[in-house]
Order: sequence, then C-alpha cells, then structure tokens
Amino acid sequence: MGINGFVLAESLRELLPSLRVLFTSGYSEDIMANRRVCNAAIELIEKPYTIQSLSSRVREVLDIGKRQ
Repeated sequence: MGINGFVLAESLRELLPSLRVLFTSGYSEDIMANRRVCNAAIELIEKPYTIQSLSSRVREVLDIGKRQ
C-alpha cells in the first residue's frame, strides 16, 4: 500500500520547506477536518471546480508562499 497525498506533502516539505501544495477533494473542508484528514495549514480546493477557479486558487496559494 502506498502513502497518501498528505504524508507525501509533509515528507517533501521536510526537504523543501517553501513548497506550496494545493490539495483537491470531493469532500468539503469541514468533512475533511472532522475526519482529521487535514488542518488549517492545508490549502484545499473542493471538486467540482472550473479551470478559472482552479487557476485563481493556484495563484492564491503561490501568493501566500511569497508572503511567508
């Protein structure tokens, strides 16, 4: 069995602390938080999304990285 995306992202962030990660899920952020799958530090876009909303969200996540 492989690792999930959250574990992979955390492992990569150990090597590249400034790495920005945007997760996508069919579950709402509330549901994922209740299942303890993600936390406030996780950037998430919920499915379904349009190419415009995806590109806007990617820009937001990249801009957050510039401010940190």
